Amino acid sequence: MKIPSYLYQSVHSDPKFPVRRDINSLNCDYPFPNAERLQKEEKLNLLSYYYTKWTIIILLGVIIGCILLMITFIIEELTFYKTKLFVGYIFPMGEGAAVGIYLVFTICTSLLSALPVLFWHPTVQGVGVPETISYLNGVDVPGLENWTQIPARFLSTLLMILAGLPGGQTEALLPIGLTVASNVALLKIKGRRMFPNHRYDSDRMEFGAVGLGAAASANFGTPLGGVFFVLQQLSSWHAGMTFIIIVGSLMASYLFIAVYNVVRNVDDHYHNANSFFSPFEDEHKPDFLLSEFPTFILMSLIGGVLGPLWVCIHGQLSRLRVRFVKGKLEKLAEIALLSIFISSPLLQLLFTNQQCSKKMWTTNFGKRILDELHLNCSGDKFNAQALMLLGNPETVVRTILILPDGEISLTFTVMAFFFVFVGSALHLGTWTTNGVVVPNLLMGALWGRIFKHLVADYLFGPETAKMAKYSFLGAVAQIAGVTQYSIAFGIMMSESVGVINFALPVFVIIFCTRYVSTLFSSGIYEVIACVKGYSILVDSAPPLCVDLTAKDIMSTRVVALPTSMTAGNVRSVLENYPHLEFPVMDIGEILDTVS
Repeated sequence: MKIPSYLYQSVHSDPKFPVRRDINSLNCDYPFPNAERLQKEEKLNLLSYYYTKWTIIILLGVIIGCILLMITFIIEELTFYKTKLFVGYIFPMGEGAAVGIYLVFTICTSLLSALPVLFWHPTVQGVGVPETISYLNGVDVPGLENWTQIPARFLSTLLMILAGLPGGQTEALLPIGLTVASNVALLKIKGRRMFPNHRYDSDRMEFGAVGLGAAASANFGTPLGGVFFVLQQLSSWHAGMTFIIIVGSLMASYLFIAVYNVVRNVDDHYHNANSFFSPFEDEHKPDFLLSEFPTFILMSLIGGVLGPLWVCIHGQLSRLRVRFVKGKLEKLAEIALLSIFISSPLLQLLFTNQQCSKKMWTTNFGKRILDELHLNCSGDKFNAQALMLLGNPETVVRTILILPDGEISLTFTVMAFFFVFVGSALHLGTWTTNGVVVPNLLMGALWGRIFKHLVADYLFGPETAKMAKYSFLGAVAQIAGVTQYSIAFGIMMSESVGVINFALPVFVIIFCTRYVSTLFSSGIYEVIACVKGYSILVDSAPPLCVDLTAKDIMSTRVVALPTSMTAGNVRSVLENYPHLEFPVMDIGEILDTVS
């Protein structure tokens, strides 16, 4: 049983975070069978039903994969031209002019990234995963199914990355898949539904799960990892639902990988250019010894403490934001100040302490970025501070993971860790799109490098304690401590590293970290859902609630309709009670429902 923590008490039970009153539940059950519906079911061609269902699933995989491809290419190209502009034209002007121009640029782009959230679609704000969890478990999140939230989410994410805020595009784009998928069943041509047999809320929820799996598989670059990411969010599922999620995820991920490899001219098509943990080179394949497992357990303890600490900071900042940051101008001012706070230390380091590292890349796009970051470095090296300042977060994570030992100093690694830890905790919860996975992967990779220098080298020597291995496992421990997702991220990381034997230390660290972190706090997605007012079930019921019935916790009495009513009485009931569904009863027996 989870031990109640200070964070759990301060966020989950805080009256400042009540459940929102503008949300309804999805009707995930089909209506009660009656004579009319049974007659329609008998006339329904089941073969046609399954043909249209599989057509929709295949189309979803293709459409979502293409949408995410276009968004990824746009973000990468604009990031590249931003890097080229500052390195080639702005930074040579000198420290004073360069710092001023960069701060003006990052403030403007940060403010622009908040405009779609504040003035267009508030649902776009944040990580996006709590909204998908709520939707897939029966909560009708306002605005999540609206088509126009797709461009709003894209614009906010693009501008957030250009501003240099530590969010990343991965999680922020996941709800796009759910939005596209859940709306397919509602498409109309000249007022007629294209798929009338898939009009129920349960169909929309199934298609939404397929869309989320497709988006996760394409974004993370791991087909099976995306499937388990969806299944871990669902409170219940069945074999048929699992199969359609797998098909949609495979379609989207392999389409994404194939097209990306062709456009970016990646020769090895096994090399997954979009994965955070692209397969290591043959000479750097991670291996492990059984004698290293005590150090892996120690890394689990570190991740199990740092993760809840980061979550706790976010929880306390959420309390302060609810109390003091209320108006739209105040929210814009917070984002502007935050962009200055995040950019200033890196700008100071860039002009005072040059850190040149050997060029190592996992994608051709990463090579293009590193080729531009040659500030005061020789031709085969790049400036690490400039990468942290100008590179998109995904490229920074991939580069830090594979840099060999000695390419960045221990001092810079420690400074970068504290910078990312504080900056990402402050950024999460602001009125832009945010990210949890990418900043924590970077944090874990950085403290994994520190752990290798301070602990592993003394125990096993530099030859056994390889930098890529401990950087990778540090990222595993950090993300497990923050999200408390066990199977999903374990599959993702094991699948993308390319070595099946390495799954053993990955899962050992994940399960140990998750156990330790649950002693201190809940997962970050659960905390964000409570802050936003989404109704969500905790892992286990409180001890005193096991004997409660539905009657004990109902806020109002049941509003039932008799078998015969006048039109005026029906209208009066609908106007006075905002219920989603009304049971039709006759002498205490439920005959049907009206919704």
